[in-house]
Parts: sequence; structure tokens; C-alpha cells
Amino acid sequence: MFVRVPLWTLLLAILAGFLVTIAMLVAARIGPSKAGTLGSLAQNLAETPRALKALVPSITFKDTMRSRDPAPALPPGFSAREAGFQDPGYLLIARSDPKLYRSVVEIVRIRDGKTLHRYAPDIAEANARSHLARPRDAQPNRYRMTHPLLLEDGSLVFHGDSPLVRVNACGKLMWTVDGIFTHAIEPDGAGNFWVPTTYPKSSLPFVGSNFQEHGIAKVSYSGKLLFKVSLAKILDDNGLYRLWGPRAYTDDPFHANDVQPALKDGKYWRAGDVFISLRNLSMVMLYRPSTGKIVWYRMGPWMLQHDVDILDEHRISIFDNHARGGEEHDDGAYRVDGHNNMLVYDFDTDRVSAPFNAGFSKNRIKTFREGLQTTLPNGDLFVEETVLGRLVRIAPNGNLRWRYINADDEGQRYLLNWSRYLDPERYGKAIQVALAGKCS
Repeated sequence: MFVRVPLWTLLLAILAGFLVTIAMLVAARIGPSKAGTLGSLAQNLAETPRALKALVPSITFKDTMRSRDPAPALPPGFSAREAGFQDPGYLLIARSDPKLYRSVVEIVRIRDGKTLHRYAPDIAEANARSHLARPRDAQPNRYRMTHPLLLEDGSLVFHGDSPLVRVNACGKLMWTVDGIFTHAIEPDGAGNFWVPTTYPKSSLPFVGSNFQEHGIAKVSYSGKLLFKVSLAKILDDNGLYRLWGPRAYTDDPFHANDVQPALKDGKYWRAGDVFISLRNLSMVMLYRPSTGKIVWYRMGPWMLQHDVDILDEHRISIFDNHARGGEEHDDGAYRVDGHNNMLVYDFDTDRVSAPFNAGFSKNRIKTFREGLQTTLPNGDLFVEETVLGRLVRIAPNGNLRWRYINADDEGQRYLLNWSRYLDPERYGKAIQVALAGKCS
């Protein structure tokens, strides 16, 4: 410890350490595909802090699932109910549970806030079936059971930026579809599901090892991959390479977050067509898988939007995050400009309206990423404010029908994971089957 060392030796050691550090950073950025063994070693070292934190579930969970956006501390559960209003529906709440340190899905009766059924499947078992080198969010305390879909037999389909998973009413694994599935899961009315997907490794030229080549996929009720196509191919084949290729380079140029199928013919689309939301292009397009053609597209006025819904034969709605880039943020570089909104595009008039602007403004709904909306049978709107852990039902005049908060006992908010409003007319049978399941 006290041996004398020549100054030149010390300076040489410092220089060598500096050069090794730079080399490891570069190798980690390039990845194993180009940097070989050194790249693998660098990436493993970079993952060490995350791996150590994963040994303590509560630390890992809070680090990844708590909301970092400022929000009033509110008690968990339902509150702010409108006097005299009775909601007959149910919620399929997908949430990060701060007591269990994991993601769960719950069937909740709105009128009294009672949790009737909970899905908490073995995430490690589902990920173990994957043949990917490293399934995303493999640690159960980092996994988000995203946009679960309740089927008539009480089973559930979901993903966690991971293989697509189906479990029965008791949470037992039924099947998985290997791959990286992301964001919304939408039924096509014929027993199949449309889901955005990410290719594990892009085959496009002139992109880096971290490039996210997104696509869309169609999966059958029994867990068979029926259709898959790259968004780059869709755009390129339709002469729209200019929308993404010449831009300043980014590893995530598309960021598909919803594939909404048309269940029947409309004035401007056919049954089987799909509306696709491309967040990072602020673009919504109508794509016809049967011909490979883009029938229509529009970029804005929505900004970094999510969740396209078909309202009738000539109108669609879009959840407008209305977010801008630029200001650095704990969870990214986006900030909401004012508040979110639900925008309606009318193909008949080529105009965009904001029928719930008062409700979004009055209730200060502002999730900078994710978020969804559902128009309810009576004209109300169901909204998930994902990052701030809030669900609301808003009347057309902007009044709040009720509010649900996902938080711990101290009022710290935690992420929601794309919940659904369950209309009893449509989902009543599935709810009863799920509740009747005898689970040990």
C-alpha cells in the first residue's frame, strides 16, 4: 500500500484506464454484433447495476414502476364520484401493484370499487418459453402486463414488451407466441388479435445495432402467427420512404403503438383494413393488408399520439398526447404542451374536432407517453392517464363521473398498464366465467 511509484507509471496507468473506459463505452454502444466478445463483455458490465437491483424486488419495482411526474398525493382506489350517477360497468385494470411489487390485472366492479378477480400469473414461466437471447423485462418485478384482453372463456391475452401470452382464468399458462410484442392488443372480430411488434434484429441497411424495426402482427385465438410485416417495408413499398429515411438518424423512427382493425365496411375503408398509429411520426395511416397498400394517412395535428378507435362509418378518434420534445425529463425528453385530448377526424369533412377538450382541460389530463380512450355507449369517455396512474370517466360537458388512482398508502402514484372499460352487455359472459373459475 505504501510502495513508492514513479510519476510516469501512475500517469500511464491513468491514461490506460481512461482508454479502456472509452473502449468499453464504445463497445457497449456498438454491441456484440460488431464488437464481438468485447461488445458482449461491455454490455454485461453495463447491465450489472440493473441485475444487482433486481435481487431486491421492492427496489427494482419502485425504480421502474413509480410515476416520476409530479401529481397530487391522492388515496388509492375510487373517489370523486358524481352524485346520483351509477356506473353499471366493470374495469379490467392493468396496474403496477405497489404492495405486491409486480404487475397484476384485476376485474373491478365500478359501482362499489370491489375487486372481483385478480390475474397474477407466473411471468418467469412465460418468459422461459422464449427463444430470444434475452426476453424484454424478464424480471417479474419489471414486467408490465400490458393491454390485457379478456376472452369469453375467462382467459387473458397480454404481453410485457415480450412474447404474447395467454393464461386461463386462474392464471395458468395456455400458450405463448415468441417475439417482442408491444403496446395495444386489438381483436379483429373473428377471434384473432392485431398487435404491434418489434423485430429482435433489424435487417435494414445503414442502421445501428439498437435500431427498433417495428412491425404489425396478426395472431390467432389458438396462438398462431398469421401475418407479420415491417413498417419500413409498408412505407417503402408505398413510396413513403421520405417520411422517415432522410430524417436525422434515430433508433426509433416509427414507434407503432396501435393497430385498430375495421370490423365492417365503412364509407372509406373495408372490413379487414387496419388503422395504425405511428407515434414518432405523429402519423395515423389506414393500411390494407390484403393488398399491401396504404389507403390514407395523415400526420397531425395530433402529436406523439396513441390509441386510434373507429367511431362510425366515417369518423375515427385519436388520443392526442400533444407532447413536444426538447425538455429533459427523468423518464425521457418529452413534455405535454398544455393537456392531452381526444381528437376526432371526420373523413366526410376532412376536419378535426376536440369534443372533450373541456374535460381534458378541467381535469388536467397530461400523460406525456402512452394513454388511451374509449367512447362509451352513452357518449361519455373513459380515459387512462397511464404515467400518472389515473383512470377517469368524463361526461360530454367535461364533468368527472368518477376517478380511480393507482397509488400506495402514501399517495405515491404507480404506472397503469393500459386498462379497459368492460361494458356488461359485451363482456358480461366473460366476467361471469372468470369469476366462476375454481382456482387453488
